[in-house]
Amino acid sequence: MSKRDRTGTPTERALVRMLMENTGRHFLDSGGAYGRDWERNQARGLWTAAQWLQTPEIWSDAWGSSDTDEDDVETSTGGSVTLSVFHYLRQRLEFNSQLTAWLFREEDGNDDPWLVSMERWAEARHEGDAGDYWQHRSFNSYNEDNLLSQTIQGVTFTYQDQAYVALQIHGGADVRGGYTRPKVFAVTTDEAWSLFDWNKWSFGHVAEYKDTQDPLPGMTALPKPEEHYWDHDGYQSWVDHGGTFVTMDAYEEHGHVDGKDLVWERRGDDPWRPRCPIDGTPCEIYAPQAW
Repeated sequence: MSKRDRTGTPTERALVRMLMENTGRHFLDSGGAYGRDWERNQARGLWTAAQWLQTPEIWSDAWGSSDTDEDDVETSTGGSVTLSVFHYLRQRLEFNSQLTAWLFREEDGNDDPWLVSMERWAEARHEGDAGDYWQHRSFNSYNEDNLLSQTIQGVTFTYQDQAYVALQIHGGADVRGGYTRPKVFAVTTDEAWSLFDWNKWSFGHVAEYKDTQDPLPGMTALPKPEEHYWDHDGYQSWVDHGGTFVTMDAYEEHGHVDGKDLVWERRGDDPWRPRCPIDGTPCEIYAPQAW
């Protein structure tokens, strides 16, 4: 990234440097023929935080078989969403240059893999105990169900009553290698564990009135529009607008779902969107909010 870039926050610029970092061509890159993440990012030319800030937070796709009706609407029951790792992390983290320099001062130059060095360094800094809400532990998002556009791995720890993570972003092809040099970030959300909400997303819409005329004087006012929203809470599990855990087959009577599967649709080159299981309206999708 150009050293002249002063767009965005220090955190956003630090994330861009990681996303554009050349992590090399590892001998484990069995998928290298299809392009590595750092190569794809560089090919897109997103060298500044301002450019990354213009990219979507979440996007959708469909897989498997699909059908097209007479109105040129394509439908599929194999839909998926992806969360931008840039937006996801920038909303939850704050870059700490001092701790990053401390990590490099103590661990750079040894023969250990960076993850081993991060674990050793973070353990020496960690001031909590096993009962703390923010425990000292290592993680790799690849090992859990997640929707992130790129894999992340890191080590969590608590230092001076603040939750931190020493973090790497995977830029290679094979997940066993090709990680960036680490950086240390403070976790800035009210609940630090929202850093791991990487398998959540939401969809929904506000139901429209069929009769849009204003009531005449003396008549009862029109009711508020119904809000049809659902939050993803794990595989085939959802939380509706009223806070009830449901699966999509609870709405089979309306005819807009396929068993426990959502029906996705698009017109032409438009993005795939899930149909509302109550009224069939194409819905917007939303990335999880940090909390």
